[in-house]
Amino acid sequence: TTTTTTTTATCAPGLYTPQCLAITAVLSLTPINGSDFGGARVTITGDRFASDRRYTCSFGTADAVNALVLSASQLVCVSPASPAEAYGGGTVVVVVRDLNVTVGNNAVFVAAPAGALWFTYRAQCVNGNCGGHGMCSRGACICYTGWMGPNCTSPVLPVVLGAFADIVLAEGVSYTRDSPLTILSGTGPVTWTLGNAPAGMQLTPTGDLSWPVPAAKADGPYVLTVTAANSIGSAQGVLRVSVPPTYNATVRLASVNRVAVNASQPRPVAVVNSATVVLQGQVHALFSASSFVNSNGTTTSFSSNVPVVVSLLRSDNTLWGSLSVTTAADGSYTNSWTLPSNLGGAFSFVATHPALIPGTIVTSVSGAQNADNFTTVSVGVVSNLNFNGYPGTYTGSIVLRNFGNLPLTGIQTTRSLYTPPLVSSFAFNATTTLPALGDGTINVTVSGLGPYLSHQFVFLIVVPGFGQVLRATVSLEVRNPLPQLTLTPSHLTGELLQGQLASFDVVVTNVGAAPTEDLTVELPSNLAYLSLATSATIPSLSAGNASTFTLLLNIPPTAVLGTLTGNIIVYSRLVGTSASFSFPITSNATANLTIYCVNELTYLTAASPGLANASVTVTSATTGATFSGLSGPNGTIIFSALPLGVYNVKAQKLGHSVYTESVELVLGGVSVRAFLATQVVSYTWSVVPVQITESYTFSLEATYVTNVPMPVVTFDPIVVDLDALETGVQTSINYVITNHGLIRADDVRLQLPTDHPFLTFTWTDPGSLEANSSVVVVVQVSGADTVGDTTAAVATTQGATSAGPATTATPATTAGNSVPGTSPTATTTFATGGTVNPTGSTTTWAGATTGATLTGPAGATTGTVGGSTGSVTSIGTGAPATTGATTTAAGGATTGAATTGAGGATTTEAGA
Repeated sequence: TTTTTTTTATCAPGLYTPQCLAITAVLSLTPINGSDFGGARVTITGDRFASDRRYTCSFGTADAVNALVLSASQLVCVSPASPAEAYGGGTVVVVVRDLNVTVGNNAVFVAAPAGALWFTYRAQCVNGNCGGHGMCSRGACICYTGWMGPNCTSPVLPVVLGAFADIVLAEGVSYTRDSPLTILSGTGPVTWTLGNAPAGMQLTPTGDLSWPVPAAKADGPYVLTVTAANSIGSAQGVLRVSVPPTYNATVRLASVNRVAVNASQPRPVAVVNSATVVLQGQVHALFSASSFVNSNGTTTSFSSNVPVVVSLLRSDNTLWGSLSVTTAADGSYTNSWTLPSNLGGAFSFVATHPALIPGTIVTSVSGAQNADNFTTVSVGVVSNLNFNGYPGTYTGSIVLRNFGNLPLTGIQTTRSLYTPPLVSSFAFNATTTLPALGDGTINVTVSGLGPYLSHQFVFLIVVPGFGQVLRATVSLEVRNPLPQLTLTPSHLTGELLQGQLASFDVVVTNVGAAPTEDLTVELPSNLAYLSLATSATIPSLSAGNASTFTLLLNIPPTAVLGTLTGNIIVYSRLVGTSASFSFPITSNATANLTIYCVNELTYLTAASPGLANASVTVTSATTGATFSGLSGPNGTIIFSALPLGVYNVKAQKLGHSVYTESVELVLGGVSVRAFLATQVVSYTWSVVPVQITESYTFSLEATYVTNVPMPVVTFDPIVVDLDALETGVQTSINYVITNHGLIRADDVRLQLPTDHPFLTFTWTDPGSLEANSSVVVVVQVSGADTVGDTTAAVATTQGATSAGPATTATPATTAGNSVPGTSPTATTTFATGGTVNPTGSTTTWAGATTGATLTGPAGATTGTVGGSTGSVTSIGTGAPATTGATTTAAGGATTGAATTGAGGATTTEAGA
């Protein structure tokens, strides 16, 4: 039994909550009730109200009202009109909020430690209790269902509808009628709705019926459901609206395959198979004009785009298809229809109003008929004959089909006259009639001789009235029978142990139609373990017969483990086939395979640790069996008692290279040292889209590990702009090679492309690179279009042009750099109306007596030139000048002539 004791703290005056805190609090309100109109002055008593803070009062769900601070212990709020939950009277909770303290977007409640504050709204109505049929709210009566009036004393009467008069509308003539429906009794307001209305017809809630374009209906009136509803119920009635079709149309067969059909020509007209027919017709009124004047006095008239449906009916009035057309301004139409090849028999074209049943034959007021008759003759060859086989006699039938519903007679059939010598006989008989929607045959008997015959016979078939000659064929291909072999099984396999003797039976079957002659079984000559236990010669097999030979495999105890593969061939002069085999050779003996995983730390640290937790997998190359595990703390994993054989070893670990090797496991076991190089340098490509159409920024980032007991070699730059090299803007690459490791790197070499179409790269490899050191390798790039060109060099700048022949300067030896190498040829750097070396930067090229140092501060005409065998000239922003400045490079190289630009900038174009 657990006893819980609750102790309530007694706080000193002015302290609240169980912790007796000095907080702002509301304690009571007065008065506690008021009118549901609102406007009651409510005084709220509390503690610690501040005159410099803003407070609000919320009465239930009504909008909050501002509070007036009277003192530290009193607020005044004016009650709003009653909220929804207090309509007709009710009690709501009153909440005070401090607008100066918020959580998120909400003001914080002022605590009510004495309990919630409640306010009661009293309902008041001028006219008492609303007659007992409603409730009072804010001085007005809200009537219960079925009552109405200011005092809820008048009953609401249900709606009672009278019979609706049928409405007849003219097709296509707009209709509008105010309140055409009748209410016998009922209290308003009444709302009207319409059910089952056709497209476009509307009934407004006040009962106004309209239909902008009445659509014709030939099978009776539209039956609509009309509903009238007021506050206590609804009533339904039925309204019938008739829109009879006001027109029909004629149709006439005008032409067949562009041949006109005379209007007086006897019907039906014959139409040849697969024909294009042209139809013509006219719209006609079905009634006199006065009979389709609608109720608002508008008469119907025909115009363009009147819809007409033309149907194609068989003689039994079954519908074959239909075509929708529209009329021209005069009410006429012309349209074509292509009849398919399988359409035949007696037919009628029938034109109707779209609202009429397709194919309905109607006579208009003028006596015009809306139908025209014709017949089609449609005959086809359903199947030809194709005989293929051995010499002998063949029989079969060519099938003709009448697609029409009229019988055909007088059919004539002839065949091509030529008969090949190897056809010993040919006979046929052909039908001369075809029943309606029926078939007929041409029966053929033909005999062919070997050794090989191929010929096609042609029949020509003439059908009266068809207008075309049908063509049917009989193909005959005869060949002498041949043998055909199969071997079962077609592939031999099975695992064999060292020292095992095994045999396999193979069944040879002749599935052809002629004897095979004597067969020879041939084995691969390079497999000593493989032989035949039966004779290598198999007597001739007749059609359908079979024979068996036995394959013997004698595997010696010392056989090399692996898989024997090859093919066995069975053949004669007439036929041949083969079967493949694969026999894995295994051993019952087992041994241990030990894998020792290492990395650089194994060799470069005193502890020589192995590589732990490397994932190692070994797979049998013979059976495919796989074994896997993780290397132990010392880097070793042992796969015990594996069958002898060849295994593929794979070791890998995150942050290291993958090690793979194939080893042969022999008696006594095998150990493998798996070296997994630590990946201390990695490269990451990234592609960043930029806000230019179809443009991207590509970057390559190098990540490497530093201060480790191994060489960690990186180089910079890792991206080279080939455009600058190929156009001659850049003629060299300075590679900075750095060893971040704690051990010297030996044999450091660069490997650059040798297959570029015209660029050649020349450099000297640094060799060794000490720990935590860097070296710069200068790669010279030659072969660009502007390098080695002895023709005049032309450069254009803003307002200046320089041109002139020049001689290439002698290469100079680089100095002022810790890396030996070769300098480029004499070079001139220029800018178009701009500044080169604007900050006075210095470039030094070795090999000259003093080195050519050129500084181009603003205002200098040319830089200083020095050196004996080669130089570099940099032109800065020149001061205003009147003549061009010419500079001759040391070593005998002559630069191109220079002309001063309009802005005083001097540009020099090297002739080299």
